[in-house]
Amino acid sequence: GLPITGKPTKVTSVSNSTTHVLGHATLGIMVDGLTTLKLPFLVMADCPYPALIGYKSMHFLKGTVDTDSGVFSMIPQAADGV
Repeated sequence: GLPITGKPTKVTSVSNSTTHVLGHATLGIMVDGLTTLKLPFLVMADCPYPALIGYKSMHFLKGTVDTDSGVFSMIPQAADGV
């Protein structure tokens, strides 16, 4: 399985609901068939989405979201996170 580290905690969403965080994990995300970026994730007990990409990851990836099409674009830096 996936190694989960850190202490369990809770986070509160914008909608004011509380979700239990089981810990942290680092996952390798393949972005172009060749490049794998290692990104930290919070492991949550319950989440309505398969993954949430937070501000730090979006900033690191120079990511943007086109809200009309739902397309997520990023410009990973080859030397970072590989």
